[in-house]
Amino acid sequence: MKLSEFSSGHEGREVFWNAQSFEVLLFLFTGAAMAIFAYGVYRRWQMWAAMGKPEIRWDNLGERIKLLLRDGLLQIKTFKDIYPGIMHGLIFFGFLVLIFGAAFDATEFHVAEPLGIPFLTGKFYLFFSFLMDLFGLAVLIGVFMAIDRRYLSKPDRLGYKGAPDNTADDAIVLLLLAAIIITGFIIEALGSASPGSKPPGRSGPLWAGRWRKPSPESIPNRPKPCTSLPGGRTPSWPWGLSPTSPIQG
Repeated sequence: MKLSEFSSGHEGREVFWNAQSFEVLLFLFTGAAMAIFAYGVYRRWQMWAAMGKPEIRWDNLGERIKLLLRDGLLQIKTFKDIYPGIMHGLIFFGFLVLIFGAAFDATEFHVAEPLGIPFLTGKFYLFFSFLMDLFGLAVLIGVFMAIDRRYLSKPDRLGYKGAPDNTADDAIVLLLLAAIIITGFIIEALGSASPGSKPPGRSGPLWAGRWRKPSPESIPNRPKPCTSLPGGRTPSWPWGLSPTSPIQG
């Protein structure tokens, strides 16, 4: 949907706002990233296969699924230590929600809109946008916690014989995660600040109309001010004020 189609009560956002010509590049870089990820998984699998021993992996299937859900999905094991548990939880669950958000966004853009049944509009879109911002902030806090843990506080358990085990890859990964979230917030802010993104008839913050002082004419049953006295005399008001002076502020 275009920015011009949005209004109060029908909020939304334009996908690829101001960057429609870069859509092809996005998919090319996404494909390259997925290929690199698949190659990394393949290399890891080779290492595990070389180091591991043959084992029956289909026994106790119920217990294996339970451990997968508890420690793999819910990350229960990481919360045995509070600080690293919260740090991992913020990053993991934050990106988990953001991935589903990206899937919703892609479905809206490539399926729902072409069919004429967009669903990311109005109050649902506002809730969806707030949820994405909230979990994006959670990821950013988790990344800052990880930076503090690895490069500032440096607990002994992260090193070996007193020497830290940090590598350049650790810093690159954390910086890339932070860059993904920060650039997302910047793009959202630029879209919100664009002239076409403001609802019609509203030229300021959403709360401006609520907190603006009322004008004299807007007060119901307000008695008319005294502007003259008997004999045609004009009343004198302190500091140059009069009851017809506009309310400032």
